[in-house]
This record gives sequence, structure tokens and C-alpha cells, in this order.
Amino acid sequence: MIYKSYLSEKFTEDGLYPAPKHYLLDMVSNHLKPIEHDRWAKLYWKRELERVERIQRHKWKLIEGGGV
Repeated sequence: MIYKSYLSEKFTEDGLYPAPKHYLLDMVSNHLKPIEHDRWAKLYWKRELERVERIQRHKWKLIEGGGV
């Protein structure tokens, strides 16, 4: 869909197609849900930190157990 939108605009600029009647944002706006970016970012990075901590704990267990 993104390529179609991009190519339609490029072809229009080059005069190969008539101007598009709808733009990507108009087509998908009804399907988008607003988000609170600050809250989303906080939750995302919390999850990433937990993942990194889990990996580090696993590595420490391997080192302490002589598995390396």
C-alpha cells in the first residue's frame, strides 16, 4: 500500500497518471487509534529493559556455573 501511494504520487509528478483523489492518511485514518506516546514509550522501554536484564541474568548464571 505504501509503494502504491508513493508510486502514484511519483507517476502523478511525472505526468503519467492523473492526480490521486485519496491520500494514504485519508485511507487509513479510520483504522488508526490515537495513543499517548509518553505512556507508550515508558511501557516499551520498560519491557526492553526487562528483556536485557533477563539476558544478563542468564549470562551471569552461565559464568557462575562455569558454562562458558
